[in-house]
Amino acid sequence: MWMAKGDAPGGSFTAVSAGRGHSCGLRSDATVACWGDNGRAERDVPAGEFVAISTGAEESCGLRGDATVSCWGEPHHGRIFGGSVPPSDSYVAISARRYRCGLRSDATAVCSGFTLPGRTPASAGTFLAVSAGGEHACGLRSDATIACWGANDRQFLDERFQIDAPRGTFVAVASGWSHSCGLRGDATVACWDEDGPTDAPDGAFTSIAAGWSHSCGLRGDATVACWDEDGPTDAPGGAFTAISAGKDYTCGLRGDATVTCWNEYDHWNEYDQADAPGGTFTAISAGEAHWCGLRSDATVSCSGWNEYGQADAPGGTFVAVAAGSTASIALRSNGTYTSWGRSAFDLQGGSNH
Repeated sequence: MWMAKGDAPGGSFTAVSAGRGHSCGLRSDATVACWGDNGRAERDVPAGEFVAISTGAEESCGLRGDATVSCWGEPHHGRIFGGSVPPSDSYVAISARRYRCGLRSDATAVCSGFTLPGRTPASAGTFLAVSAGGEHACGLRSDATIACWGANDRQFLDERFQIDAPRGTFVAVASGWSHSCGLRGDATVACWDEDGPTDAPDGAFTSIAAGWSHSCGLRGDATVACWDEDGPTDAPGGAFTAISAGKDYTCGLRGDATVTCWNEYDHWNEYDQADAPGGTFTAISAGEAHWCGLRSDATVSCSGWNEYGQADAPGGTFVAVAAGSTASIALRSNGTYTSWGRSAFDLQGGSNH
């Protein structure tokens, strides 16, 4: 149903979602009505029944009772998709920045994002883990070596993204916006960017996180150390069980399941992305300027920059979540996923940033 701008339809509704220039409501009969800027996001509402809806910038998506997703609107930054993830594409892990990747149940990786020169599909072969960066991604292969793909420093507008991973074996990998880091079997960290290796602190680490231009590591004593190209940066004291690095901020999950976030630079908290909400969590993911967490009840909560709806987490329960730039993605227990934000995307072809 298409309404003029500002004219909300009559009738009864069970849910409503507001986008940048339009809104949609879920009626009591499970159909959807949208109104607003009179674009395709309002005009092309599909028929049928839905159980949930979410609106973005110039697009909207609805979740049907059979767990499939239908999206409609203006695909300015990628292909808006409909339907469910094919059964053969069951995922066990997800990762998102501006680039987005999923690790399939068969251990192969699939990524979506920019398709301009310098951006390539995921490398062939099998992986233990995959990490998406700004315009590139890295994966930990089954033989413990690291493979990276995507943009490199001189392939597109002199952007500074590095995919030349060092040789040797690793136990973890983390891709940032402009660099990558790997955790070796001896618990030391190696990081690299457009100029080659970058210095990581001495000592042993159990996990790593890569942000825009800084990195953090969780030490064996559960404390956090962070650094950038100029050396160490401040991190709060206390013990943590997990960390995730965003653009210029980092979030950590403490032993009591609460979240603490901090800015790498005191002046940058424009969207309150470093102000963690209360409650307890089991996992966290720091995006460019918003972050999402998996609460103890398996629901997702997000906060921070929300211009495109990337912090408007859907209802339901999930097993993993990843916050990107202008979109987020969450993984269900059956291996399917849902995404929200600027142009809900398909890991195999959709793209946004």
